[in-house]
Amino acid sequence: MPLNSHSTKSYQDYRKAFTESIQKFNKPVESFLGSKTQKVLAKPEKVESYLVFIPDSVFPPKNLDAYLILMQGPNLTPQQIKMVKELIFDPASHYNGSPVFRRLPHVPEFALRWKREGEFLDLLIDLHNPGWDFVCGNEWFSNWNWVEDEMIDLAWSLFPNIADPSKNDVWIQDKIKQLVKIKTG
Repeated sequence: MPLNSHSTKSYQDYRKAFTESIQKFNKPVESFLGSKTQKVLAKPEKVESYLVFIPDSVFPPKNLDAYLILMQGPNLTPQQIKMVKELIFDPASHYNGSPVFRRLPHVPEFALRWKREGEFLDLLIDLHNPGWDFVCGNEWFSNWNWVEDEMIDLAWSLFPNIADPSKNDVWIQDKIKQLVKIKTG
């Protein structure tokens, strides 16, 4: 998948250096993602993509069924699935408590539903205030992430007609407002 203009080689160099510097503070991802979550991630049959809107009544985040689905996008390709899995299982992708700062709760607007053998994992992603929620049955893990640019690139490749070409925002807000209005009546 080609990178968009906001993803640069210098960013990749920074990420590599950052990853190396914090590696000693990170726990293996397998230690905090549940076993069902890991099973679905291991060999998904398919991964669906969605643009979602979170109603005020949905907090803390629940599975995808609690959200207003604005649009379903294409399923991820095998290469996209591989890329997302690599990000998920890289401990440096997950916020580990350092540096310490305050952030607003994340509000997912992009979702990936991973399906395997009748089970599913909903990966709910906030692209503005980088965070993600992993919801698989009764397993739930929520955290900030360091993969905002990679997730934006993926979302833009799946929903190019809604992506903000000026790159001032992730989405064209007028189109998002229209979708919300259509879906809510």
